[in-house]
Amino acid sequence: MIQRIEGTGPPEVPRAPRGGPSGPERGPGDRRLEIVLIVALGIVGTALGAVVFLQALSSDAARITFLETATGERASNPRIEHPALDPARLHADVRWLADPARQGRDTPSRGLRDAQAWVAGRLAEAGAVPVAGLDVGTDGFAAPLARYAHLYAADAFGFGEWESEEVDARGCELVVDGEALVLERDFVPLTSSSEEDPRYRGGASGPAVFCGFGIDSPPEDYDDFRGLELEGAIAVVLDGEPSTGFAGSDVTAESSVWNKLDALVRKGAAGALVVSRHGARYRASRARWMPPDFDKERAGLPTLVVSEAAAARILGGPVKALREACSEAPLSVERRAALLRPAARVRLAAATRRAPAELINVVGLVPGTESGAALVVVAHLDHIGVGPRGRIGHGADDNGSGVAAALGMLEAVAAHPLRRPVVFAFPSGEEDGLLGSRALRADLADAVGQPGLCVSLDMVGRGDPGRAVLLRGADVRDRPELDRWIEAAVRSPSHGFTEVQRVDDRSFFTRSDHYALYEVGVPAVFLFETWPLDEGIYHTWRDVPEHVSPAKLQRTARLALLVLEAASGDGSASSAETATGSDR
Repeated sequence: MIQRIEGTGPPEVPRAPRGGPSGPERGPGDRRLEIVLIVALGIVGTALGAVVFLQALSSDAARITFLETATGERASNPRIEHPALDPARLHADVRWLADPARQGRDTPSRGLRDAQAWVAGRLAEAGAVPVAGLDVGTDGFAAPLARYAHLYAADAFGFGEWESEEVDARGCELVVDGEALVLERDFVPLTSSSEEDPRYRGGASGPAVFCGFGIDSPPEDYDDFRGLELEGAIAVVLDGEPSTGFAGSDVTAESSVWNKLDALVRKGAAGALVVSRHGARYRASRARWMPPDFDKERAGLPTLVVSEAAAARILGGPVKALREACSEAPLSVERRAALLRPAARVRLAAATRRAPAELINVVGLVPGTESGAALVVVAHLDHIGVGPRGRIGHGADDNGSGVAAALGMLEAVAAHPLRRPVVFAFPSGEEDGLLGSRALRADLADAVGQPGLCVSLDMVGRGDPGRAVLLRGADVRDRPELDRWIEAAVRSPSHGFTEVQRVDDRSFFTRSDHYALYEVGVPAVFLFETWPLDEGIYHTWRDVPEHVSPAKLQRTARLALLVLEAASGDGSASSAETATGSDR
């Protein structure tokens, strides 16, 4: 789920733009300064919170209705009872999506593309078909992704905060003692290495000097640079930080790649190689956490990200042993000599270029048994990627949970089709401002006409497993059928929830992919986990599968299926009595 759209949503403290002026050098007092700034931001946040509270008293505030749920024995329903909705199976899908190998599924990234290929495989296994007339398929993708890939392009990400970049192969190289290493296997350039933003662009050559984690921290009595001569050298630094002394549950600011490179500029290095635990993967952007952090770009020098295997060739020693040694203490002269070979000669060049990114949504169709306006199930597949400290935004709840529930629904509907056709859409670019869903809506209208309903699944796995939230837009006077479908679904005893809230909202409702269709008049309902948003793990590296409830995944998928059945005119939900509800 995105943080906000075009000025709507909860107020946030303004962020410094990427590419801003270089900040001051970091010293021992910087951590105290950060604490002061955090306190100041807290005061500002309190003031903003008061404003939000006053707004909540206005006519734009969310209205909450507790819908009547059924407690009787449920009738047999093959969709609801389909094995794909087994809680353990749904949770296994969340674990796959949130695995560190997916690298936070940032748009664009290799981790997201791997997830898209995986979802396309699930569409194929279920028997979904491509949407006729939708711009799908390209020779650039392997099957089955080529069958379900809806193409679109984006010039910028993060609500336009930074422009799209890609690797410029013509300007990249890494040569070690005369041997050329392989781009996108052994190394990639660091983002912001374009001609328009050249902080990390360019070439350098010199002896490779291993600098441990690249940290000089007087408070921790830790200095990786002691005794090193870096003037004109190519510094080789490990990502992250020592495993002892620095971090409790969080990773400290010393591990930020921007802070490491800032220190290397001050030490006189000519270039840098950052050794990544996650392989040589180019990242077009970096994750931004809630609350705002202080990992801002400052000064720069030509920089490549290298794999551990490439680093071992450069340093002449196993990287795992180097990490373990540097976690205990900075390397002494004797320890350095024992672990490393004589300095290799390195020549490097880093380059990216600004160009529209070719992006995809994954979209499939389960035909209906009769004609009628298509129903759309949408669950965004992307998340926020990896932060500058090396922390992965796993995105288990946001939105591995919604994708897992939608995939379970896909198999259930494919095995037992509804009267109406159902489009299953897994957009990218949601975290960057609904890029994928807004690109999809125009093409989808041309392909299937105006959809009859959009059901959105985004962050559905946390909180009380007996409670659910359905959000709709605050102005639904022209859509009374939506309430009938919602209430019929909730009245069914088949979903398993004991409490369901319907929330009519003008602000929060804008923050996921259904809103792109709602903007053009499609009735939409947004299934969510709790009200209001619990921000404890939202958009942090703590969003891991352990916080996702398998039972809640199953119940949410069942409730969403019941809404589809009601809208399609078949199934027990469509014949259930509507609830009266009670406003509170």
